[in-house]
Amino acid sequence: MKNLVLVALFALFSLVLIPMLKGQNSEKNTQSDSTLQELVVTAQRSASDAFITPEAITVLQNGFLGRTLPRSTPEALQGTAGVFVQKTNHGGGSPFVRGLTGNQTLILIDGVRLNNATFRFGPNQYLNTIDPLSIERVEVLRGSGGVAYGSDAMGGTIQIFNKNPVFSEETSGMAAFLAKFGQIT
Repeated sequence: MKNLVLVALFALFSLVLIPMLKGQNSEKNTQSDSTLQELVVTAQRSASDAFITPEAITVLQNGFLGRTLPRSTPEALQGTAGVFVQKTNHGGGSPFVRGLTGNQTLILIDGVRLNNATFRFGPNQYLNTIDPLSIERVEVLRGSGGVAYGSDAMGGTIQIFNKNPVFSEETSGMAAFLAKFGQIT
């Protein structure tokens, strides 16, 4: 009986101690700490780190949009957590953020409201007017943004940032003709 108790205690201690010993890292297995790229979002109407932002946000970067190549801006939002895109026509779509659409989901382009409560109550098609190739990033704020953005953002906020324009030093076409000869008579 005494041997049975000793064997049971040995088995119990070995079951407890072996996983602890396995969890210790040897120096050759440890990897150096690496830092992730900082992602700055504007869900609180000011630039802040995405890690410390309390809101539920999703950011679609330019690299993601370049890999997926959406035909329209509503297609770029498909598959985003908490967002359903109702396809109403070819290339068209109305975003439902957490079940709300129309004047209850705010759409901003570079901080300027694209829709508001006076346009229409039903699903909106305003995302169709934005070229998906001109988008730098899209921030989707799910949930109530009413405190920061007003009552138009009950379901959420879709904020779209366009790429900065790049101008060439060279002129061509009619602009070059007018610059060279003054005016057309």
